[in-house]
Amino acid sequence: MESVLVVTEQFEGNLRRVSYELLGVARKLAEAIPAEVVALVGPRALQNVVPELGSYGAHKVVQFAGAPESESLAMMAEALAQVLGELRPACVLVPGTVRGQELAGRLAARTGSPAASGVLDVSYRDGAVVVCRPLYGGKVLATVKLHGKPAILTARPNTFAPAEGEPRSPEVVTFPWVSPARQAEVVEFRKSEGGRPELTEADVIVAGGRGVGGAENFRVIEELADALGAAVGASRAAVDAGWRPQSEQVGQTGKVVSPRLYIACGISGSVQHWAGISSAKCVVGINKDPQAPIFSRADYGIVGDLFEIVPELTRQIRSLKGRD
Repeated sequence: MESVLVVTEQFEGNLRRVSYELLGVARKLAEAIPAEVVALVGPRALQNVVPELGSYGAHKVVQFAGAPESESLAMMAEALAQVLGELRPACVLVPGTVRGQELAGRLAARTGSPAASGVLDVSYRDGAVVVCRPLYGGKVLATVKLHGKPAILTARPNTFAPAEGEPRSPEVVTFPWVSPARQAEVVEFRKSEGGRPELTEADVIVAGGRGVGGAENFRVIEELADALGAAVGASRAAVDAGWRPQSEQVGQTGKVVSPRLYIACGISGSVQHWAGISSAKCVVGINKDPQAPIFSRADYGIVGDLFEIVPELTRQIRSLKGRD
């Protein structure tokens, strides 16, 4: 039987949200082919992830026997190529994270498979995988038909909504770890310093844009974020100006986020930025320009100087939390 393979991603043994999102895409694709959904877990995955994967639609769970705790992407691509040779899936879905993008590229090059990154929709027509993906910084959307198997796809976190399926007990399949000659060895994985939530998994995000005016002025954004226990984000303009790292960029060419609350400070609200926050449950815009596009789609808007409004918000939140 045909299969759709999902390469899951974990941190500290637990599955990241994007893994569940891709399982939902895999189920939809498997119904159209038809095929079974297979999930690949890494060596650091905890035992409880197997029933979790089953509840999100996985028919089988693939793991490696004898895999090192800290495998490099080059080693993982080689090992995964062996799995593809055995399973011969119609499609491979990989998280569009920094590690996932590199892994997908290595795997496509290693196997000579067709590939597409940053997909927004996936379907199956006339015996081939068809995807919709943005081009030219999100200005146009292209429909691409990938000939050949497997089609290797990446989707950025929060592009799709995770959806549980019918609970099942997936079959666990173990492959031997084939260790290629090591060119580099991963020593450890650790969280970045700072203590703030990871951007793509944060419930609350405070983001700054061109209106912040400089790197040093982002202090007011950080203080509000810390008062809320939030992540810090930035618009492309702020990142291009060198005020914030690219890892904090939100939007079509940055990260797609899905927080419960998104506070946009000094961000005009371009179409490209909205592409990254369209799944946010509540958007608050703060901008001194009453005609800023952010106000046309935000749930709440505050017209005024962010350097007066944001510090006052921070003080009020700290007061409510008893920190003053």
